[in-house]
Amino acid sequence: MTTKHSWYTSEQYQIKFKGVLGNQWCDWFEGMTIESRDGMTILTGKVADQAALHGLLDRIHDLGRHR
Repeated sequence: MTTKHSWYTSEQYQIKFKGVLGNQWCDWFEGMTIESRDGMTILTGKVADQAALHGLLDRIHDLGRHR
């Protein structure tokens, strides 16, 4: 019997931060869904791996939305 574990599967994330971003940012955030609610932005989508997650968080930081 062989069991395969996939360590490289995409994971679904939801990241919330203060401020409002429009849908025109979807390409910059690699196709994640962007939703604005109550002065917050919610990014939802799959992230390929830990390096991609760090890149996504760096982009948010670059926007100055990390506070």
